Amino acid sequence: MKEKGRFISIINDVVSSIKAMMHKDMIKNRLILKG
Repeated sequence: MKEKGRFISIINDVVSSIKAMMHKDMIKNRLILKG
């Protein structure tokens, strides 16, 4: 059970980092489109 919790926390970290990267890309694209 403890192992599963650690696995889930790792997945959450990966997902949140991917979301952050996507968010940065979206902001960059918006700036490029405006410029």
